[in-house]
Amino acid sequence: MIKIRLKRCSKKQLGTQLTETVHGIFLQKLIVLNAL
Repeated sequence: MIKIRLKRCSKKQLGTQLTETVHGIFLQKLIVLNAL
């Protein structure tokens, strides 16, 4: 039970990290486009 919970938490953390990185890259691209 504990292992499953840890796996779920890790999956959620990975998901949030992926979304954050995607948003960061998207924002960086927008900033670069605006700079040009």
